[in-house]
Amino acid sequence: MTSETGLKTLLSLRNALILNVKQPTGGRWLIELTAEGAHTVRVTGLSSLDFVHGFSVKPTLALSHTDPQPTTGKLTFSNYNNNNEYYICNPQFKQSSNVP
Repeated sequence: MTSETGLKTLLSLRNALILNVKQPTGGRWLIELTAEGAHTVRVTGLSSLDFVHGFSVKPTLALSHTDPQPTTGKLTFSNYNNNNEYYICNPQFKQSSNVP
C-alpha cells in the first residue's frame, strides 16, 4: 500500500509510527512488519461487527476466565464471541473450534 492508494502517515517519530488507511476495502487484512528489538503493534478500526475477546493459556468457553492481553512467554489461545458464535483459536491463530 502506498500514499497513492490511501496510506497516510499521521505521525513519524524515532520510536513511533502511526499510519492511516483512507477508505479501506472490507475483508481480511494481512499486516507485515519488521522491527529490531522489542516492539508493539496496535491495530484499530471501525466496523459494524460487534464482538468481545479474551486470551487464555488453556482453551475455555468462559470469557470471564480470560485476560484482556496475551500472556508473555506462553502459548496463548485467543477467544472471540461474535453475536452468540464462539471461536477459540490456537496459538498459531488457526481457528480450532466454532462453538454455537
